[in-house]
Amino acid sequence: MTFKKGVPIAIDGVEMSAFDIISECNRIGGLHGIGRIDIIEDRIIGLKSRENYESQVQF
Repeated sequence: MTFKKGVPIAIDGVEMSAFDIISECNRIGGLHGIGRIDIIEDRIIGLKSRENYESQVQF
């Protein structure tokens, strides 16, 4: 990531808008499992439940 006066202006040498930088960071992070959680929990009735959640920036 390239910064100019503390403001991100490019990723991998490709200049882009702030919106595009956020979108690209979200895409790259998603490829590496950032923002995802996989849990197994006990329910009140004694069953185990596996749950997967994914969070990402939405526009």
